[in-house]
Amino acid sequence: MQQNENTYDVSDVYKKEIFPKIIELKMICMEHKIPMIFCAAVGESGTVTNSETEMISAETAGRTLSDDPIAKMVMGVLGTNRNE
Repeated sequence: MQQNENTYDVSDVYKKEIFPKIIELKMICMEHKIPMIFCAAVGESGTVTNSETEMISAETAGRTLSDDPIAKMVMGVLGTNRNE
């Protein structure tokens, strides 16, 4: 991909530097049963945005949340990006 001020690809940085830290974060969150979500836009071609997302849902963490912000974010994204 040719890069300019509107396009980029940092997926290699994500894989080498960020992803290992996210795995460490997820392990700590699971140990303490903390639901979490992480999303990074790692590339932009001008027509397509590539992202990496990691999540521990409340259910996976063994928690029940009265007002689950993670589920709301996921449902909001799925609701606005659905191809019908």
